[in-house]
Amino acid sequence: VRTDNRKVFTQIIEPQITNVNIVVNTLNTELTVIPDTSSTPTINAEFTGSRDSRITSDFQVDGTAGTFTLVETQSSSFPSLEGLGRGTLKVSLPIGITVKQMNITIAGRSGDITFDPTGAALTDLSVTMATGKATFNAFPPTLATLSVTSVGDLELGTLPASLNTLKASTSTGKVTFDATQASLKKRRR
Repeated sequence: VRTDNRKVFTQIIEPQITNVNIVVNTLNTELTVIPDTSSTPTINAEFTGSRDSRITSDFQVDGTAGTFTLVETQSSSFPSLEGLGRGTLKVSLPIGITVKQMNITIAGRSGDITFDPTGAALTDLSVTMATGKATFNAFPPTLATLSVTSVGDLELGTLPASLNTLKASTSTGKVTFDATQASLKKRRR
């Protein structure tokens, strides 16, 4: 993992925002999503990686929806050999606020993703990944709907008792989870 480039981004979430969309487009970056413990509802992102990586972020509000976008690009079309390497991105999600729905879209060349949305007041979580393995360490006890689409393996861990709708799909990996506490609805065809 390269450490010669470090960027920090902070986005305050206004009280009227109840639906947060997070769009992350990275190169060779490992992504970790954790709960934010600050008293101000924010999305924080910390990138550590190659000096040849350029990171930009944006936040747009449309009514009650906010979209946080973070993009990693290379500073030149032919980066130097010493400028190449894997990076890390840590994104902290707001907890204990009025955000009920979260949609996360992750695109990249490679990199695994680890999620821990514990403490968020989410009822709906949707994650779409274009690369890597996804590991979910825990879920909020309020989560009712979970939708995860990935290319690689999905390790969902123990699903919360509140969960009644689960959609999990992967094109090349396997899906594992423990649903002993959940009361999932059976889908009829």
